[in-house]
Amino acid sequence: MQGGLLHLAPELDWFLRCVLSWALSATLTVAGARDRPEIFNSDSGAQLTVLEFTPTLRRCQMQISMEG
Repeated sequence: MQGGLLHLAPELDWFLRCVLSWALSATLTVAGARDRPEIFNSDSGAQLTVLEFTPTLRRCQMQISMEG
């Protein structure tokens, strides 16, 4: 992008292998999700492993699964 980057945050259904929803952001802040999934699976990117984010997942009673 001209003058910076955009971050893509897709919500994927791994069983159906399709994108359920997605969002673009100019920052690494967390956007609200559509529904509360039982398992949150992500890569181990910095924005998804910070101490401000993982307690939120636990409070929502979500299992955390991160790729290596």
